[in-house]
Amino acid sequence: GFKRGDEVIQKTAQLLLAARVPGDFVGHVGGDDFIMVTTLEHSEPACQRIVSDFETMAPELHDPEDRARGCIEVIDRQGILARFPLVGVAVGAVTNEIRPLTSIGQISALGAEMKRFAKRSPRSAYAFDRRTN
Repeated sequence: GFKRGDEVIQKTAQLLLAARVPGDFVGHVGGDDFIMVTTLEHSEPACQRIVSDFETMAPELHDPEDRARGCIEVIDRQGILARFPLVGVAVGAVTNEIRPLTSIGQISALGAEMKRFAKRSPRSAYAFDRRTN
């Protein structure tokens, strides 16, 4: 429900804030999307910490029976049982290490693409864009 979803968003924000170092920027884009701007050197450690901390926290976000089952079961509006995976975090990381980043639009599109790639994992994960032009 909405209350549980809001709790996930708030706890995710807390994890991102805890993973930052001085000079980093963390922002809430909307819904369950966030942005973190950091240095190249801190980017991979930040991703690792966010995923690890989220996986540690995630079980408390679910009812014991959902954890035991490994999914969330709800009856939809048509009265049909629907199953959803347990919550996870997917991080899409973009850097200017390999190629120049020339616009906010480019960064946003690459980040979204990397997040979709990270979501392929059955668990929380992160993906870096390491492609050349």
